[in-house]
Amino acid sequence: MSATWPRVGRLVYGGASIALGLIGLRWGDFAAVWQPVPPTMPHRAALAYVAAVALVLGGAATLHRRTARIGAVALGVVYLGVALPWLRRVIHYPQLSGTWLGFLEQFALVVAAMVPTWLPPDQRFWAAATGAFQLLAAGALLSGIRAQLAARLLAVMLLGFGALVWASMLAADPGAHMRWAGNAVNLAIAGAAWVVADALDSGPLNPARPWART
Repeated sequence: MSATWPRVGRLVYGGASIALGLIGLRWGDFAAVWQPVPPTMPHRAALAYVAAVALVLGGAATLHRRTARIGAVALGVVYLGVALPWLRRVIHYPQLSGTWLGFLEQFALVVAAMVPTWLPPDQRFWAAATGAFQLLAAGALLSGIRAQLAARLLAVMLLGFGALVWASMLAADPGAHMRWAGNAVNLAIAGAAWVVADALDSGPLNPARPWART
């Protein structure tokens, strides 16, 4: 199975992070999908530029094997910094699903499906189906049963989100910040799933080869 998949998860993840950083530099703001970032935050614009530069540099570092670990740590710090404000809302409003989704999207880099109305059979079906697929993928990764296959299929599903949802939204409104940021974030999430699959293939996460190095 692994021989048919190119080991490009690191490149996809890093390239998407670079794209997200460039988008942040273009608009001088945090990605709309990263909210809430309160407008009253001191030096908000400056922090947005710092985060954008960190994404560009961290993403670029992950593209090179020698600096990939440093780049991954830098990106992890940025994404964690975005997730923590959502955690505050989860604590204060645990009954609201939106606060949990906002936190989990950033902390676990899992995006919810915004299903096009034209996709048969209907939106409710695909919302339920993609939720079930994500639960199955989580179960496989936690149990180690078909974990690599689950990570690959999760990446494919996320790439499907990009092709069916985010790309069409961008084409309909190419001037919107959220459209560009949403595409980049979704691609980064797909890259993260691919990285996990690559690690399961030959890295320390593979129980068959615990001594292997990525």
